Amino acid sequence: MTIKDRVQKLVIILTIIFLFAGCKKDRDTPYQSKGVLLGPDMKMCPFCGGMMVKILTNDTTKTPPDYYRTNTNLASLGFTAPNSYPVNVLLNWHLANMPVAGHFIVITKIKLDN
Repeated sequence: MTIKDRVQKLVIILTIIFLFAGCKKDRDTPYQSKGVLLGPDMKMCPFCGGMMVKILTNDTTKTPPDYYRTNTNLASLGFTAPNSYPVNVLLNWHLANMPVAGHFIVITKIKLDN
């Protein structure tokens, strides 16, 4: 095998390696549900925060309520609260393990649904 053959094989191998290394895979997992932020939840107290959320898809609760309540700090998830409601969103969530009245959920990921 000549030097020219070795160089050609090396170039081909390096080209293949760079092609695979340069491919970006979308590793962002899809959102669990579509929902609607109905507005601030003032039932606990006007200054406690919280949001009313209607889950539109993939709610596996046996008897889902009209809306859920959440005290999840949406700003900590990179979500800026809008000026007007309702707002369509994509979100990941689970039922909260809280012994309090109302249907509480914990939102783990959220973004606006355009």
